[in-house]
Amino acid sequence: MQFSLLSYNIRKGKGYRKSTPSIKDIADYLQQTHCDILFCQEITESTTDHGSESQCCNIAHILQMNHHYGPNAYHRQGNHGNAIFSKFETEYHCNLNISTSALEYRGILYAVVKMPNTKRLHLFNVHLGLTPGQRQKQMNLLLTYINKVVPHDEPLIIAGDFNDFDGKVEKLITENKNLKNAMHALPEKNRKTWPSYKPKFQLDHVFYHNLTLKEVKVFENDAPGESLSDHLPIYSVFLL
Repeated sequence: MQFSLLSYNIRKGKGYRKSTPSIKDIADYLQQTHCDILFCQEITESTTDHGSESQCCNIAHILQMNHHYGPNAYHRQGNHGNAIFSKFETEYHCNLNISTSALEYRGILYAVVKMPNTKRLHLFNVHLGLTPGQRQKQMNLLLTYINKVVPHDEPLIIAGDFNDFDGKVEKLITENKNLKNAMHALPEKNRKTWPSYKPKFQLDHVFYHNLTLKEVKVFENDAPGESLSDHLPIYSVFLL
């Protein structure tokens, strides 16, 4: 069976220039992609910066998807973190603690979904730290967890915002012969995802195992007069 996945750091719905949160605009944009699975980073669950509504619930309602959320940061307005939205039934989910500092909590949202062909698909929604040392430790924690928990013959996807300014995370994962880099199907000039108005860095990635990649592309996401986020989303299609 074929399915699509979109990974997108939405910057808490503030737009590139810290505009008023536009979750409705983002949800409407996401709806147009017709994705089956959606990874969001920097999304709020309990509150928004300007109200008490859940961004997760709003997007899930508009897209008519199941969703799970894992907080990464707590602040006066509430909290924000990662969310997985899916049209498929969820068998299991948890938020993995990959924090390497008491000053900054980091989590990876893990979910196992049951696909219509009865196969299980393992999903890891990632938002790594800002320093190279943090990112390397966090990826080593994730890869160790995957080796312990995910059966080698089952499909998986690792995607999200890796903050990979120096490319070392990509190199670390690429050295793992069991994981393929979806972005390598694109010319290097078309892989950049940040900043959205003039991309210079590939901070976001999609890695996969035991799947066939059919398509991958970085979407341009300019709303009228202003970008929806400081990141560009990555859209991919797989055959299971």
